[in-house]
Amino acid sequence: EIPRVTGVQTCALPISAQFLDVFALGDECKAMYFVVAGQLAYFRGLSSRPNAFEGCTTVEAGRWVCEYALLMAWKHRGLMVTLQTPCELALLDAGAFLSVLRSWPLVRDYCRCYAWFFVREAGSEFASQMTDLPISVEKAKSLSDQAMAAWSQMEDIPINVDWAKTPSIQTTVSLSKST
Repeated sequence: EIPRVTGVQTCALPISAQFLDVFALGDECKAMYFVVAGQLAYFRGLSSRPNAFEGCTTVEAGRWVCEYALLMAWKHRGLMVTLQTPCELALLDAGAFLSVLRSWPLVRDYCRCYAWFFVREAGSEFASQMTDLPISVEKAKSLSDQAMAAWSQMEDIPINVDWAKTPSIQTTVSLSKST
């Protein structure tokens, strides 16, 4: 069991655990992952570990993945495995994040605007480029600027972002060595 602290989970992998699957293609994602220590490898479009680690994207301490889970229902678009041990992850549970937003209406409304623009982009050609890796700083800034403009002008943003489809507060992460 991973300890819970207000929607944030930490997961320390044992030193002897190498090449553990963190998540796989098609799995439901219920949290944003922050790499606290260690190194991970991400393989876009793969559900099982390849024989070679060529073509993977390395995710190091200080980086994150799966930010989309905070904005919309999300299924993983690739495979993430540990590379370097010890490896420590902090998970921000999407349900807990939404619960906190309910207590902060202004922040919630801004996030709703950001999510609306994000989901709109997800339905465009941007969708084919989406992975579990973070969006570019330029894309995030563009979406944030659009959301801020709409929010600050109190424009009517369609409230049809389906919050009901977001993952529940209950999130468990199991990291087990593949056989």
